[in-house]
Amino acid sequence: MKRDLGKEYVEDDEPHNVVGKGDVTVNLSNGSTLKLKDVRYVPKLKTNLIFIGQLADAWIKTTFDGDSC
Repeated sequence: MKRDLGKEYVEDDEPHNVVGKGDVTVNLSNGSTLKLKDVRYVPKLKTNLIFIGQLADAWIKTTFDGDSC
């Protein structure tokens, strides 16, 4: 039985199917790691997206410096 994980809408305003959901560990440039929970896998997206609002909801401080985050 296939589970419906929903759809994501991005800049093209078209619905894209979410085909997977889980936790992902990201290696940061300072040597530490960050575990992102409930990450959605959307194969049609051409790039990875991290929503800053979701990081803020998890009390993660986000700093931007030039083209780095």
